[in-house]
Amino acid sequence: MQKRPTPTGISILEIWQIMIGSLSLVISTLLVLLSFDQNVYYSFTPYEILLWTLSLTWLFSGFGMTREKKWAWTVGLVTAVLSLVSLPLLLFTVFGLIMAPGIVIWPFAIFYLTRPRIKNLMTQRNNTKFATPSSTSAG
Repeated sequence: MQKRPTPTGISILEIWQIMIGSLSLVISTLLVLLSFDQNVYYSFTPYEILLWTLSLTWLFSGFGMTREKKWAWTVGLVTAVLSLVSLPLLLFTVFGLIMAPGIVIWPFAIFYLTRPRIKNLMTQRNNTKFATPSSTSAG
C-alpha cells in the first residue's frame, strides 16, 4: 500500500498546531510556576485555563493530522473555530504574542479544512488502499 502525499496546507496546519501548542503550553506553565509564592495561594486565571486547554487540543489535533487519523479533521476544525473565537480574549493578554499569528492562521484553517477535497481526503484517509506495482503485476 502506497502512502498518499500529504497536501501542503495540511502539513502547514500540522506544523503550526504542534508548534503553537508546545510553545503555549511551555509559556503558560512557566508563568504559573514563576508566579507561585510560598505565602500566597495561587488560583489559575481563566486565561491560563483556556490557553492550557487550547494547547492540548492543538497538540492533539496536530499529531492526529501527522498520523493521518480520520478524527483529525473534526478535531482540527473544532480547534480552529475555538481558537478563532478565543482569539479576542487572549490577544490582549500576556499570551498576545503567541496568539497574534492566529489572526491569519485560524481563518485559513477553517477555510482550508472545509474544502470538499480536503475533507474527503482526511475523513477517508485510511479507508482507501492503493495498488502497489508488485500487486498489479501478473504472475
